[in-house]
Amino acid sequence: GVQTCALPISQGNGWQVMDAGGRVLAEAPVVIIAGGPGSKQLAGVAGLPLESLRGQVTLLPAGSIPTPGVALSGDRHAVVLPDADIDVAADAIASAAFGSAGQRCMAISAVVSVGEQTGDALAAALAERARALKVGPGAQEGVEMGPLVTPEARDRVVSYVEKAGEAGADVVLDGRELEFDGGGFFVGPTLVDRVSPEMDVYRDEIFGPLLVMLRAGSFDEALDLVNANPYGNGRSEEHTSELQSRFGISYAV
Repeated sequence: GVQTCALPISQGNGWQVMDAGGRVLAEAPVVIIAGGPGSKQLAGVAGLPLESLRGQVTLLPAGSIPTPGVALSGDRHAVVLPDADIDVAADAIASAAFGSAGQRCMAISAVVSVGEQTGDALAAALAERARALKVGPGAQEGVEMGPLVTPEARDRVVSYVEKAGEAGADVVLDGRELEFDGGGFFVGPTLVDRVSPEMDVYRDEIFGPLLVMLRAGSFDEALDLVNANPYGNGRSEEHTSELQSRFGISYAV
């Protein structure tokens, strides 16, 4: 049976845990924090070095942190260089961006293309692949992308697409236009090009089938964009045929 030492768990987005469960957690004798890669917000709240929370479970006495919370920052980048095979890159990025409707920590949410020709070709190839994905209930045969988990998650994605367009980005493929008969919180695969680093659609962790593209003029500029972003559960994905460039990205990101 369940003993008195059973552990209550409060889970959700960082702000949900802190708002809804903060007082409950603070009253517990021990606060257990599961810190994953990229838990920058959690480390700051707990007053601990970021490295101490990577991939670990941390036990803290009650009252040792002002407001308990969990924030797993999961946005990842793909960098596509001019010598990359665009078809290979588009296949990999589309799968990484739209698998599980983008609702996974290791999803690719941002692509940095180096050079205008690279960006134009990549945007067209990604849109073609995303447009071809079959969206629907997961139990339906042939479905490649399912719904968002809640109506709030769906509305969150929709709001960021709207804000991106208003900010001047190019909505190449608009998932809001998806027509689906039946229940579920669906947004189709969405691709937003010519995004700038100060836009909310890039700065925030959205967690949905929304892929943004940024244009860089050089290899160094692409690296600077990736390294300036606070998110990242893993090293970014790179696409190039040059072994030297691949090693350069691996060590610089």
